Amino acid sequence: MSNHPKQLLHGKHAIPAHQHSEVHPNQKIEEIAIQSTSSYSLSGQAFQIDFREKGVTILDLALEIGTSGGVSGLTGTVSNYPNLNPASFWNTRIDFFIGGQVLFSIWDVEQFVRKQIFQEDQMRAITNYGEGLYSSASQRNGLSTSASYYYIDLWTPFKQAKIPFHFAYDMTMKFYTDTLANECNVSTLTGTPALTFSVCNLLVKLVRHHPEEAQRHRNTISKQVHSHRFLDTITQSFVINSGVSAWTQTLSSITGNVSHLFFVIRTSTATGTSKYAFQACSTWELLDPAGANMTGGQLIQYNNSMYHLSRRYVDSSYLTESGAHVFIYSFAEDPSHTQHTGMDTGHRRFTGSERLRINFASSISSAYTVEEFGYVHALLHVSSAGVRKEYED
Repeated sequence: MSNHPKQLLHGKHAIPAHQHSEVHPNQKIEEIAIQSTSSYSLSGQAFQIDFREKGVTILDLALEIGTSGGVSGLTGTVSNYPNLNPASFWNTRIDFFIGGQVLFSIWDVEQFVRKQIFQEDQMRAITNYGEGLYSSASQRNGLSTSASYYYIDLWTPFKQAKIPFHFAYDMTMKFYTDTLANECNVSTLTGTPALTFSVCNLLVKLVRHHPEEAQRHRNTISKQVHSHRFLDTITQSFVINSGVSAWTQTLSSITGNVSHLFFVIRTSTATGTSKYAFQACSTWELLDPAGANMTGGQLIQYNNSMYHLSRRYVDSSYLTESGAHVFIYSFAEDPSHTQHTGMDTGHRRFTGSERLRINFASSISSAYTVEEFGYVHALLHVSSAGVRKEYED
């Protein structure tokens, strides 16, 4: 048996098979910018961006938000103030409509955590600098006090499912913004912060197909529905009242084939930097509908969660940082690989009767909010009539 790699003819050259792919000679990889249909502002309002391109496949999405000047309206002098939160937190939720229906949504804290734990440190650093570095008030102050551009990587199902747009349906992204008062850190400065935005663009990396190839795709999709696997994000939040040291809650919203999940604990009135100052607990566990432990048979100790399980699940050093208390558990062998590809490497079926139990070292002195995010295997079915979502059996 030959040990030589298989060769394929590419033009007049024979190259190794692993270096060859069939690409239409007129197929183009592009990055385009689509401007929002209404002005962006941190005013607690909603705005939208419409994606109407046809004959393309989306590969990745990001936002570019520009300010026409620095934060104004404040008096006094405090080193490194004012500064804005990382731009991931400016939009509390983004809904994605395809063919007029919401097919998936993403949330501010979920996006922030996802980018911290499922990217290696080198890429994470680039992402964080573009959004405003959460660990550097000085860097964020520099961005906040002059005309600047912010870049928000959007971790969406398009990273996993390469969905073609060949038919009449469009995609609309609806953004729900936070207020500037919640996102601007002022220390002892006085006054009311004001900020004017100059632009908001959706940056789309896509494949623009040659008309012949696009028609071939339309023909095949017209004959047979094409299905794309992705991770849908399901969230549920709870309030823990002050004075509590042990807490249990049913995860009624999280159903389906769960690949992995994580939760964070924040003060119930989180604004400014407290949005990403996550609180610790001493132990926690997941319970099945019958009350049996489903996370290894025992309570998970804090150090076990941060310094043992994270080695199996997390790509970065984020969980070693102060305030980075993210509690994650995976039923998949490799949750990071699943995050990047949508591939099912293991899951557990949730029925909505599972419970999360959290214990604190002592009674908490103020109310907390627990935000749980479950990543559930789902399918996007693409046909000539539109796109629909279905959770896997």
